[in-house]
Amino acid sequence: MGAVLRGAMRPAESREMVTPSGITRIEAAPVLALSSLLMVRDAVRMGVGAARPPLSPANADLAAGRLAQRGTAEGPETALWALPPRAGC
Repeated sequence: MGAVLRGAMRPAESREMVTPSGITRIEAAPVLALSSLLMVRDAVRMGVGAARPPLSPANADLAAGRLAQRGTAEGPETALWALPPRAGC
């Protein structure tokens, strides 16, 4: 399976994913590395590969059926910060 990553390219890795039918091990070979979670989401929507983004940028696409959640995987969380614009910036 091709993987779309946020950050630098790294070697292929094997990861456990929890699915409705149990734990599955997948092999993910990176095919694209991007600097933005939104670009990762968009690349997955275009069929470039699979990703493990936080749910917040993908929620609308999951609800609309443009993306599908196949399971969950353990790993470091990604925090998103939304700040209001400052006056005069």
